[in-house]
Amino acid sequence: DYRCLSRWIKACDNWHDNDCQVIPVQDRQPHQVPAWVVDTEVAHIVPGRTVSRYVALSYVWHNDQQNAGCQKVERLLLKRSNLSDFQKPGYLNGAAAAHLPQVVKDTINLVRKLDEKYLWVDCLCIVQDDRDTRAQVECMGEFYSGAYLTIIGAASSGLFSMQRSTNKRGRKASSRHTPPTAKEHIGELYHSLFKSKWATRGWTFQEQILSKRAAIFVDGNMFWDCQRCVWDKDELFQEANAEPGGSFTQSYYEMARRMSSISWPDFGMYIEMVSLYNSRDLTYPQDALPAISGVLNSFSRNFASGFVSGLPRLFLDVALLWQPFSKANRRIAKDAGMVAPNRHLPSWSWCGWRCPVDPFSLRTGLTYLDHEHHQSGASTWRTQGLVQWSILSEDMQQDQRLDEPALLDTYKGFCTHEDGTLPNGWSRCTDDFSMLSSRSNGVHFTHISDTTNRFKHPVPINDVPLPTAMLHSAWPFLSCKTSRAFFRVGAILKPLTWSEYHAGFKASVFELPQFTCGPAFEDICHVLCLEDEQGRSAGLLRRMDDDKVVLGEKIELIAISSGSVSCVELESAFEERINRVCSYSYRHGMRQVQFRRVLPNDGSIHNASETGRFEKWKSCFALQRMAEGVAPHPVKSADNGNEYHFYNVLWIERKGKVAYRRAAGRVPKAVWEQNCLKPSTVVLG
Repeated sequence: DYRCLSRWIKACDNWHDNDCQVIPVQDRQPHQVPAWVVDTEVAHIVPGRTVSRYVALSYVWHNDQQNAGCQKVERLLLKRSNLSDFQKPGYLNGAAAAHLPQVVKDTINLVRKLDEKYLWVDCLCIVQDDRDTRAQVECMGEFYSGAYLTIIGAASSGLFSMQRSTNKRGRKASSRHTPPTAKEHIGELYHSLFKSKWATRGWTFQEQILSKRAAIFVDGNMFWDCQRCVWDKDELFQEANAEPGGSFTQSYYEMARRMSSISWPDFGMYIEMVSLYNSRDLTYPQDALPAISGVLNSFSRNFASGFVSGLPRLFLDVALLWQPFSKANRRIAKDAGMVAPNRHLPSWSWCGWRCPVDPFSLRTGLTYLDHEHHQSGASTWRTQGLVQWSILSEDMQQDQRLDEPALLDTYKGFCTHEDGTLPNGWSRCTDDFSMLSSRSNGVHFTHISDTTNRFKHPVPINDVPLPTAMLHSAWPFLSCKTSRAFFRVGAILKPLTWSEYHAGFKASVFELPQFTCGPAFEDICHVLCLEDEQGRSAGLLRRMDDDKVVLGEKIELIAISSGSVSCVELESAFEERINRVCSYSYRHGMRQVQFRRVLPNDGSIHNASETGRFEKWKSCFALQRMAEGVAPHPVKSADNGNEYHFYNVLWIERKGKVAYRRAAGRVPKAVWEQNCLKPSTVVLG
């Protein structure tokens, strides 16, 4: 294996110019250099600033003593008490070696065989109980992006697996894929990686994305992934006389490649990132933002003013509309000493919840792109800012006004002002007559940094990269002055029967099976139907979790933005379709999920874990009424011709002076304006 890997490294060095190379250690900023690295030849640690390059390891902890009766061995960690020992030549070859995870020992041996001398691995190179511990942890993204090579240890035990996958197609190792089959094989390789324990962990997400190139070890397989190519030992491989590219070029897992070359705020890539990341596990829930800070920093160079608690300031009005794709669990910080200091995780951001984010809930943020064949599909969903947002510090003593959402609205105006002066770098172009569509106004815009992408209007672009310290803020409180209203929970729509789904591998989150096949039956989100004092339908909310909901109780909602959508597209939205026909079809081979409408017959508390609370004949009667097109609380699909206008709302629960998100949804515009109270200040935590 090491000989094959050595050939891949040399081929990448020779063919890929600077695409896969990193900045030499001596030319980096101090925060980009690890404090310590392992000298694999002398078996001790040395200061990171003294080496020219290093290999990094991305892995997860496994229990190497799985046999019954084996005594659990305490793992070796770098601490203040043993720092001097770690610097002694041969220390890591002595008794200390017995306390190293097998994957670390295997990697040390592999690095030595590759004639690479230095290795960075977190447990041996970050002092775990020092005042600088957290600073080093939060710079790990820089350490991976600066690694000469990253080794991903995703095998179930150690770096290598005793199992060896067979060539299912029976091809000889020398055969070469045709392009379509190569893509299928790449999909299979990544599918095996995504099924591993390594792919469930939060920190490993950015470790792969930020690495320029990686050697990936997963049970039975080893393959190569760099900025230009994917190779494996049997079917996708480099040839001595071949040019880079061709059938072994990676065309699926493109996020890292796009991140390194993008020059404008790509909200679509942001959707991909949060949708894939947010269901991953973290030992310390408060690491939800630090574990992806390296990726956010990369994004922030193109997003005006960066991020606040993981949401882009420029797209804040849209980003607040995120919905869970399946039931969510609230992330609550737990004590971890200096490794992960306690911090408040806001309920209004996805980072405050563990769940996959529904990419379709954020699709309205893609309306600035001028192509109708985006992987998410052309959309008529529109969002308009409604309030002035501010963020507050943890002690609520400092605040900062967020003007970026209003700035984006200003830029939208350039598409209707033909004679206006455009921002620097932007050009207005007239569409070719043959390319005009019913949605086109005959004009598109391009930016000098990327003339291949077409925009419906200019967007703010950072001409000068922001300092890292300003790229994103973890202040946990969001404040605004807005209208509020009280509505009753009139009904709960919950799944009625078990459904099956099948999986396949695709690239975009809009096509990945976990988002198109649907969640596990027990994790499907319920829908809450709202009604006003007169019992009239007042909108829908997507339920976040299994917390109890009292049918018939009044709940408090706040308006956070306004929106519109075509009636045709509204009918296919998750909440509206379930309310209309009590069923929902996920796209890839999944049978329809049937829902039943649970009504408040006696005002009892309805818990999502309960079954059979209401008599069978009542739920069947409700379903029959729905099938006949007579909903107990029908929702009109339009209030203005062919468009449906609404307010985006949050259901909030107040605890003292702070309000917390319980759910998000939509209320028809006319209904909200008839029932809302005077604007007041709300602090979201």
